Amino acid sequence: MDSRRLSAILAADIVGYSALMHQDEHSTLEMLDRLDSDILGPTVAGQSGRIVTTMGDGWLVRFDSVAQAVTAALQIQEHLAEHPVMRLRIGVHVGDITEKADDILGDGVNIAARLESIAPSGGVAISEPVHLNLDRTLASAFEAVGKRKLKNIERSLEVWVHVGQRTGASARESSFAETSLPKLSIHPVSCSDQRVELQDMAAALTSDFGSYFRTINWLNAAISSLEPSEGYALRCTLRGHSDRLRL
Repeated sequence: MDSRRLSAILAADIVGYSALMHQDEHSTLEMLDRLDSDILGPTVAGQSGRIVTTMGDGWLVRFDSVAQAVTAALQIQEHLAEHPVMRLRIGVHVGDITEKADDILGDGVNIAARLESIAPSGGVAISEPVHLNLDRTLASAFEAVGKRKLKNIERSLEVWVHVGQRTGASARESSFAETSLPKLSIHPVSCSDQRVELQDMAAALTSDFGSYFRTINWLNAAISSLEPSEGYALRCTLRGHSDRLRL
């Protein structure tokens, strides 16, 4: 029998998963196993959550408490802050869900998944209902980014974002590592179209380019808006016309 309840939903997805698998399938699958056993599993259990679905490169997790879901999301990203390759995007929403056998369904699940898709690499995106339910300490970790129209969601939602900490090895998101390898400066994808969905797509493409090029072991790549003094630069523009996109 199906049961309906109010729950906090965490949706997580690996950034640049296809590129990682293409580069080194065996190592990527090993990293996934360690991510499951060493980070996600213990962190979710520590906040009394339940991993409902594992989708290869993504997870769906249910919590009874908003604070537990957000705490788990921040802890997961903190654990991965210094990982040389693995990055996650995480979205958290609270709403009614329907539990059906070993699955969960409903708007709460769909919105969490859409928030994950617009979260920054290594960061967490949460909805207004989640933010309103947080205490001052947790709420202050997030920055308001305004209303967002989420794909296939009828109403626009106020969204808050935690961008995460990039330290150690993960600092290559914004700076070059000290190495003699040829440098590639990946400029943020520009988009003059002010539609929110295209602006979000441009940001996601920038993150995905960074994730992909950093997996190439003979290249020293970093996302940077600065003009490189040496090496190469990748500059992309995203344009939309009617139902067509051009990169």
